[in-house]
Amino acid sequence: MNPYPTPPAPCARFDGIVHIQPSKEAAVLYAEWAANCPSTDTYIHMNLFCDASKSPEQDKGGIAVTFSQWLPGEPVNRPVIRAAWPVTPLYDRRLGEFLALSECLFVATQEILQFSNCPLLAGKTVVVRIFNDNMYNLEYLQGTRVLDQAIMTLARPVLDLIATQSVVIQKCGVSVRLEAHWIPGHEHN
Repeated sequence: MNPYPTPPAPCARFDGIVHIQPSKEAAVLYAEWAANCPSTDTYIHMNLFCDASKSPEQDKGGIAVTFSQWLPGEPVNRPVIRAAWPVTPLYDRRLGEFLALSECLFVATQEILQFSNCPLLAGKTVVVRIFNDNMYNLEYLQGTRVLDQAIMTLARPVLDLIATQSVVIQKCGVSVRLEAHWIPGHEHN
């Protein structure tokens, strides 16, 4: 599997590459490969997973981000980093998924800024892979789907933030390759 196929052109919605595999099986295989892909002399891989959840009965929900060690040479016993935040009110699960993606970009940016002067990053590219299970939203960020008016109105501030964050992360003093990947999750994907 070629880890760096010719990417589609970035769009104004997300200054990075969006990968949506043709099937759930292919997406799972790619995610497993990517999550286990070792860093090289050229690329350092940071894999982050984000998700959102919403109560079907109430306008309550939450978002979560998780990632493991990403710098070569980090202690292997560094725990997986998990963070979750309540989101109330949460009117639509798609909004929650956008919020989770935004939080993932924030966490990745903070990690890169924290280690931007680390000699291990000198001359290398940090490949930031964000995995999310909402294909609908990723297709929007890719520029291949139009959001309905209700979610567009609701999500406009976070969509603008994602567009800005996807540019800012690439200006942290380290070469960054930003990718968003679909990973199958719940039945709604």
